[in-house]
Amino acid sequence: MNPIIAFPFKRCLLSALMISWLLAGCASLVSYSVSEAELERYLMDSMEEFDRRQLAMGAPLALDLERADITLGPEGRNVMVLDVAGNMALNAFGSRMPAQIALRLEGTPVYEPEDKAVYIRRLTLLDSDVQADWLPGGLAPMIDLAARLASQVLEQVPVYRLDEDDQRRLRGHDIAIDVKSGRLVLRPVL
Repeated sequence: MNPIIAFPFKRCLLSALMISWLLAGCASLVSYSVSEAELERYLMDSMEEFDRRQLAMGAPLALDLERADITLGPEGRNVMVLDVAGNMALNAFGSRMPAQIALRLEGTPVYEPEDKAVYIRRLTLLDSDVQADWLPGGLAPMIDLAARLASQVLEQVPVYRLDEDDQRRLRGHDIAIDVKSGRLVLRPVL
C-alpha cells in the first residue's frame, strides 16, 4: 500500500476506535443497575405506603405484603417474576373479609418517565393460593378474582423510583430497561 495513503487511513482507523471506546465508556458511566434485593425492599415499602393511602381514602381492598421475592430475567427472558405473600382484606357490606394470599406473577418492567419510576406491567398470574374462612373451597372463580384484584393493585405500585442522583445520571434521555439475570439495568437511549 502506498505510504502516503496508509498514514491517513491508519489515523482514521485509530480515531474511529478511540471514539467508539469513548462512547462505550460514556454509555457505561450513565447506565444504572438495580438488584433484586433493592427492588424487593422498594416494593415492600411502596406497598405499605399505597395501602396506607388507600385505607385513608376508604378503599374497600387492603393488601398487606409479608414477603416479596423478585426474580429478574429467568431463562434469559426480558421479564420479572414476582412471588408475593401476605394478607388481603375486602371491606364490603359492612364486614371485613380477610384472606391469606400467595401469588406468583410474571410481568414486564416498564419505566414511566412522568413518575420517574419502574412498574411491573402486563402481569400474568402464574399461580395463586388464597385461604379464607369465609370462602368455600369450591369457589375457584372467587379465588381467581381475589388474585386478580391483588395483581391490579401491584400494577399501580412502583417497584423502583429513581432518586435525585439517578435522575442526574440519566438526565435528558429516554430510559430503556434491560433485564439481566439478577438485576435491572436502566440506561439512556442513545
